[in-house]
Amino acid sequence: MKPRHALVPQLVAMLLATAVVSGCASWHSIGKEAPAAYVAREKPRSLRVSVAESTMVLGQPFARGDSILGTIERSGSRGEMAIPASSLRTVEGRSSSPKAARIVLGGIGLLSVGFLAALIIVHPHFSPN
Repeated sequence: MKPRHALVPQLVAMLLATAVVSGCASWHSIGKEAPAAYVAREKPRSLRVSVAESTMVLGQPFARGDSILGTIERSGSRGEMAIPASSLRTVEGRSSSPKAARIVLGGIGLLSVGFLAALIIVHPHFSPN
């Protein structure tokens, strides 16, 4: 079994990977734009849509006539769903934010340096290798 200090590089790598994958994207409203026009222009991988009774995420959305179609997962099975534009209350697309990515990665970097500095102070013979 490896000593605890040998796991520090793996822990830092996992934190950075988590930040890159999850911390840099968010949902945003498409505003007053017609959903079909948004889908045609942006070609999003997914849309979060709200109708009267629920909110769901449509995968691989596309427009056909006045409806938005896409795949949806329910209870472990996948199927297609069509929603008329007139039934949509809100439509949100997912976008990445380079500024958020820099902030998250910078914060994790500072925490990592602080953690290593604390380890070196507490254990003067500590070596991250």
